Amino acid sequence: MKYRIIALFVIIFLNAVSFSLVFSQNSIIIEVKEQACVEDYSVRLKDIAVIKGVSEEIYDRLSNIEICLSPSPGVKRIIYPYLIKNRMREHNFLEENIKIIGNRCIVTLKTITISGEKIKEVALDYIKQKIKGEDIERKIEIIKVPRDVVAPGKDLSLKVIPLDYGNIKGLLSIFVGIYNGDHFYKKVPVFFKVQTFEYALVSVKNIKRFEKIKSDYVEIKKVETTGIRKDFLKDIDSAVGKRAKYSIQKNNVIFSDMIEKPPLINRGDFVDIKVIKGSVVVLCKGRAKKDGKLGEFIPVRNLVSNKDLLAKVENSKTVIIK
Repeated sequence: MKYRIIALFVIIFLNAVSFSLVFSQNSIIIEVKEQACVEDYSVRLKDIAVIKGVSEEIYDRLSNIEICLSPSPGVKRIIYPYLIKNRMREHNFLEENIKIIGNRCIVTLKTITISGEKIKEVALDYIKQKIKGEDIERKIEIIKVPRDVVAPGKDLSLKVIPLDYGNIKGLLSIFVGIYNGDHFYKKVPVFFKVQTFEYALVSVKNIKRFEKIKSDYVEIKKVETTGIRKDFLKDIDSAVGKRAKYSIQKNNVIFSDMIEKPPLINRGDFVDIKVIKGSVVVLCKGRAKKDGKLGEFIPVRNLVSNKDLLAKVENSKTVIIK
């Protein structure tokens, strides 16, 4: 009888131990933290809780379960136990095996404050790199320093967003991108006023329409070129000997479309009309009814027949009809 009682106690003890072992193997204890500060853009279970009662393999699976997205900088996100259970169930963990300790976790994002001065310097360095080596004088003025920006702190970097900013002059908006690794967070515009100064050909007197330009009519002068086209002339030889297509006022910057080569033949000039028919060439006198450059077709009056003909300018004295 005595041995039966001892045996019974042994059996009960072993069953209790066995039950305890089974419970410890199958139950997952999640101790939720009261507060957590995360770095990544998603909140994982390991960020907000202490995991107990599992093997190393199960721990690795549990710890990387994504619970939700991280809050924005300066914002708090509250995570409740039901959300943790839902995410664990989605990853095939049975609810009856989960024991959660704690009521909630208040989550914030680890951030860093980027000064507006720092953002401005990144944009300014970009402009300086873009204009490096150019033979143009520039005056760069910052219109307004951007505000400080609170951004996620992990793998932070600043770089100008590669847009087509065109010619670096006038009012300019440079966009500085804030990145966390390869992840784009936001862009911040930086506004500049850029004045350009270059040497250009300028008239020193009023020049009449069709007047032939002489060397003392123009000069090379440094002028502000911020608001003008790029096709202005930069040397005197490019204008001397040509004529003004229309009136040019004193102190005007001269552009390429303001002048032209003078015609070889002027309206009213007497010319030789050369008529070619096969191997036969006939010459007669005529008079130009329009200015003509080399290779252009102009109307001429045949002084013999008194008829108007269309002829091609060959040189300053001759036109051809074929």
